Amino acid sequence: MSGKGARVWLRHKEQLLPSTVSSCDDSSLVLTTDYGKVIYLQKADLNRETVYPMHPSSVNGVEDMSTLAELHEAAIMHNLFLRYQKDNIYVRALS
Repeated sequence: MSGKGARVWLRHKEQLLPSTVSSCDDSSLVLTTDYGKVIYLQKADLNRETVYPMHPSSVNGVEDMSTLAELHEAAIMHNLFLRYQKDNIYVRALS
């Protein structure tokens, strides 16, 4: 697992939550979700299905949703949220 400040997806209660690693030591991992919730995890309980790195396209957001490397509901919603924050909510349809 990457260190403090790393962006990750956290599977929590059947949802994928965009999160940031707040602290990491030999026995535990503390994550803060983008929604303000702090989650404490023991290293023994971690696996690839619980916490995994966020692809850079999801971290920074993309203009064209078809270029998202991670195509799941959480990544799409997170990308829409990032676009909304940048006042880039409209899309252009080309014919």
